Amino acid sequence: MSSSYAQFLLSPPQQHEKLDVADEAIVQLLIEGATAKEIAETLSVSARTVEHRIERLKTRYGARNTVHLIAMLVTAHAEKMAEPKQG
Repeated sequence: MSSSYAQFLLSPPQQHEKLDVADEAIVQLLIEGATAKEIAETLSVSARTVEHRIERLKTRYGARNTVHLIAMLVTAHAEKMAEPKQG
């Protein structure tokens, strides 16, 4: 599936703000398939804290659910990596 085809399947994230370190870690672990409980154990925080951060990320990016959030973030990352570097 080409990147241009994926653009029609996924709406772009509503906000392009930089994620903080904790959110970056949560996103990475979500992409790797970890559950909120597993993420909490890895980051030494409560599972509820992880769930709150995931909910905040979904709201921030306009995602309907966690799978949608991950798809949007992976697509945005792939598009960013495909952009020609300026310099």
